[in-house]
Amino acid sequence: MAEKLLDILVPAYGNASGIEKILSRIDDDERCRVIVSDDSSEIASINAIKEICLSYNATYKTGPRSGAAKNWNSLLSIASSTFSVLVHHDECFSNTKFIDELEKNSSSAEILVLPLVVKNSDNLSRFISSWQQRLLIKFFRPFGPMVNILGGPTALFIFRTSRSTTFNPALTYQIDCEWYTRILSGVREESIIFYRGTSVLSTFLSGSITDTIKFNLKEVIELDKQVLKKSSWAGLMRRWTYVGPLISFLYKVILLPSFLPFYVKRSCGIKDC
Repeated sequence: MAEKLLDILVPAYGNASGIEKILSRIDDDERCRVIVSDDSSEIASINAIKEICLSYNATYKTGPRSGAAKNWNSLLSIASSTFSVLVHHDECFSNTKFIDELEKNSSSAEILVLPLVVKNSDNLSRFISSWQQRLLIKFFRPFGPMVNILGGPTALFIFRTSRSTTFNPALTYQIDCEWYTRILSGVREESIIFYRGTSVLSTFLSGSITDTIKFNLKEVIELDKQVLKKSSWAGLMRRWTYVGPLISFLYKVILLPSFLPFYVKRSCGIKDC
């Protein structure tokens, strides 16, 4: 089989409707290969997702049932196209224009970053734009394991597959932050494309990893810090002790334009259409 342009890697978690939403946006583009890894144990969910994959010409794989990170790593291990992107069941692309942009820059680009629209259960949205992502990567890349240098989930991060690396399953809240940083290590700024023609649409769902840890977030972050202190990031963690509050403050300043309209709408009871 000739090498494809893009592997779209989809961990299913038994969520058939989320998988169908992702696959319907791709519409069997010949430049892409879609691989779905399902770690569900429910027969009805498995059969429904298999049927959806068959309908959209996607490859179905039985994922490891030993934690989300191992399912992600399983997908990353079988990616073989020029570029890869990991898209969770609660995310999708607004359109497929980004694939044209990726093809146009396939010889020079290492990373393509998409802006983000997040909606919560009250249908209130916030938007993280390309200019914010550019600043986050430019100024906070050295501290990436402790802050999200993309401002959002993995679907907005399309990377050259040769740069792929696995997630650290010992981490929880910082797991994607640390992963982004390792992939971006050594990437020149001119090799990163911030493409505004496609957005990633992300829905905050109850039962998600983010939702389940929100009530003990401080404890989870502290445990992640202990893991990072015992890793190759030990030097960073020593520096973080002194500069962490300042870095966090400056990071929030850059993201403030995204969150202000969200909090104003929420306080006024205004919902997006």
